Amino acid sequence: MKTVITAEFTGYPGAPDDQAERRFRVGDEPTDLSDAYVDLLIGKGLAERVADAPAEPEAPAAEPAAESPAVETAEAEVPAPRSRRTAR
Repeated sequence: MKTVITAEFTGYPGAPDDQAERRFRVGDEPTDLSDAYVDLLIGKGLAERVADAPAEPEAPAAEPAAESPAVETAEAEVPAPRSRRTAR
């Protein structure tokens, strides 16, 4: 699971040891926060946990489809368009 910030705010994730201010923005996905701080943010409605997207499996390479004889026959049976000339 990953944490996604849902509101803009300024926080002090290292407190009380580190008083450095940090700006969080909507959509940020911080990975360096303690579990206790993440739980606090979620409790205040400033972040939420989101499941990681599963990796997409590689699709096997598709072989080119061979044209069926029925298609070739159908195309051969189509008459050529006639010219529509009118007499003047």
